[in-house]
Amino acid sequence: MNTSKEYAKVPPILFLVYAGLFLGIMLAGYLYYHDYREKSIEREMRALSIVGEFRREQIAEWVDEQKNDAMVMRERVQIRTLLQLSSQGRMDTVLRNRNYQYLSAVQRYEEYDRISIIGVNGNEIVTAPLLTQPLSRYVARQIPGTITADTLTFIDFYRNEFNQKIYLGILNPVEEDPVSRNVIGVVSLRIDPETYLFPLLKKTTALHPDIQTLIVRRDGDSIVFLNDLVGVKNASLNKKISLNERQVLGVKAALGTSGLTDGIDYLGTPVIGYLNSIPGTTWFIVAMMGKDVIAAKASERLWYVMAVMVILLITSGSAIGMFWHRQSINVYREKLQSMHDLAFLQEMIKYSLNEIIIFDERSLRIIFVNDGACESLGYRLDELLDRDIFTIKPEFTEEQYRAQMHTLITGEKKFLVFETVHRRKDGTQYPVEAHLQRMTSDDRSLFLVVANDITKRKENERQIAATLKELERSNKELEQFAYVASHDLQEPLRMVASYTQLLEHRYKDKLDSDAVDFIRFAVDGANRMQQLINDLLEFSRVSTRGKEFTAVDLMEVLGEVIVNLQQKIKENSAVITIADLPRVTADPVQLSRLFQNLVDNALKYRKRDVSPVITLSSVETSDTYEFTIKDNGIGIDPKYHDRVFVIFQRLHAKEEYDGSGIGLAICKRIVERHGGKIWFDSVPDGGTIFHFTISKHLK
Repeated sequence: MNTSKEYAKVPPILFLVYAGLFLGIMLAGYLYYHDYREKSIEREMRALSIVGEFRREQIAEWVDEQKNDAMVMRERVQIRTLLQLSSQGRMDTVLRNRNYQYLSAVQRYEEYDRISIIGVNGNEIVTAPLLTQPLSRYVARQIPGTITADTLTFIDFYRNEFNQKIYLGILNPVEEDPVSRNVIGVVSLRIDPETYLFPLLKKTTALHPDIQTLIVRRDGDSIVFLNDLVGVKNASLNKKISLNERQVLGVKAALGTSGLTDGIDYLGTPVIGYLNSIPGTTWFIVAMMGKDVIAAKASERLWYVMAVMVILLITSGSAIGMFWHRQSINVYREKLQSMHDLAFLQEMIKYSLNEIIIFDERSLRIIFVNDGACESLGYRLDELLDRDIFTIKPEFTEEQYRAQMHTLITGEKKFLVFETVHRRKDGTQYPVEAHLQRMTSDDRSLFLVVANDITKRKENERQIAATLKELERSNKELEQFAYVASHDLQEPLRMVASYTQLLEHRYKDKLDSDAVDFIRFAVDGANRMQQLINDLLEFSRVSTRGKEFTAVDLMEVLGEVIVNLQQKIKENSAVITIADLPRVTADPVQLSRLFQNLVDNALKYRKRDVSPVITLSSVETSDTYEFTIKDNGIGIDPKYHDRVFVIFQRLHAKEEYDGSGIGLAICKRIVERHGGKIWFDSVPDGGTIFHFTISKHLK
């Protein structure tokens, strides 16, 4: 009876132990879930920012492409000739049909919905494709202003009154010749956003299926949605929301809010969104995701955490009960004896998905494996017990393995984490990340290995490496293609210019003044194209023909630059001040070109009747050298700031300043090759300060 009472009596210490385990498991579960939820929300917010910014840049780039294509269109000789003949009354049916065929080819190739050539009187001369509908009155009203201003007009979203479809448009004046600047007509380009713009939104949304992307613009005291909306029919240019609805994300964007914020969507649903303006337009980007979706993603692991906590509580309670039961009948008389201890541990970790293996320090023989290890390795439990560790690690000899464990045996390290491979029963191998730890008891030392199969992670790493390698190869091929294509275009252009000049020389007396002018335009165009090709060759060579990085004394480089520009400096009475510049590791030829381009620009874009004053200085940071070139020139209008480093983007007419608009693009590419970045500060008539950095870690 006495034995029975002692057996039934539970020591209070066990209640305290279980209570401690209960609180510890609950706290650990709460902290894990809270951390997972915060990281999940942070991950969704980061995805929202990435999608929104990517979409914003993609739309801005698309608008710039349309404007650039329109600028190229106005320079086409066929269009200028067509307008000249029409203004002179020399247009007949044959010429009209021929020009229609040409415009149709351009319309299909450039993927415009409609191209119209319009005279200064507002009449359409040729239209492609042939349409029975006249020009929209909304577009027609903007033609006189385009002709007067002699500048490109970007027509924002409008509804065509004839077919009720929504379009974008570009009006670009055509000059009779670059000298007279006399506008003789307008090129009208009509763009269907359903075909060429809105699909970009759908592509971007595919990056994250729960993110909806839309664009809005301000319309008086309201905002108007420009693309179709989920759950709203015919929303484009019809769906409007008052600016008083300040919780609507589109309204917030129109009122100046940018970045991540919360609010409601056009249906009143609580959402979190990324807002920003789209450069070069009156539009705003809104990328948004429902708060309920984010909460659902953040809470998806709640049931998993609860299940794990329940299992741990049951397991710990069972373990304590087992311990109390066996202790009460005086079964466990010694602590942590080999098989009894291992049986207890096996109950605790039996269902772990990780591979857990314990082996003896002296013999290196396996004395315990869990079910996860048996399943991964393809062995039964009895097939692994008492085998040495080299059964699953064939790449090690005993000497190598003991050498690897030496730091654990000496106590220098508490544990080791390393990547290795395990061999299955069928002979196949797979990569694992292993955590190795030494455990000691009174009479023996053991090693505990916890391993995770990292096959998927390795495959992802290989795919990323292969993608980067393919991207590098593709970039090299593109650079080589630009070089070869530009080089091969030189000979045909020289032939065109030479034979056109020969034609003028031989038949000058037989040609009228118009023909002579046409020949002059052709020669000038060929020469300008040849200069552009030479510039393109030089641009491509920054990466493909760069020299090895060596130690460079920048004071010597600036000395060469001053010698090269000596004549310009003298002609402009320029004053150049150079602070002591450091020695850097760089490509000396490209650095010379970089400084010469920037100093030459400071000399070129000077104020009239004011001597240029140019100052060069530098500062050193932990990772870079930052250089500054300051001048007192004409400055740069803010509306051109986003075009300064774009290739072939001229900010002034060629009659005012020479050049092809590639110098600063080359500077940007040189700086990027040297691990840095370039930017500037400038206002009109207030001078310009160019800054650029060079990495200190180039080899």
